[in-house]
Amino acid sequence: MSAHHRMPLQYTPSAKVGRLYWRELPGGGYVALDVIEQPAHAGGRFVGTITVERRADVIRREGCRPPVIAVARAHSPGSLLHQLLPIARSNPAIGSALLHRGTVTNDR
Repeated sequence: MSAHHRMPLQYTPSAKVGRLYWRELPGGGYVALDVIEQPAHAGGRFVGTITVERRADVIRREGCRPPVIAVARAHSPGSLLHQLLPIARSNPAIGSALLHRGTVTNDR
């Protein structure tokens, strides 16, 4: 388990965006759970996304956005964490989501 995996991550209300969870994946890359606060006119809700970067080589990541495998909406960052953390912590769930999206490719 990496030091980043154990670090408490945070949502900063003033920035209206934050990372609630991050961990390295076996073989390289990472999974991240991010939160964005929607404007008040949009209901003041929070949107959480799980992204998966499969490339171990940082140079190969440039110019490409990691795929989003899950999205949820809630009234608080804590609710998003409750909904999405089980997916972000589960390698089988991540693999299944990537296969479902059709985004799994050979990484050369």
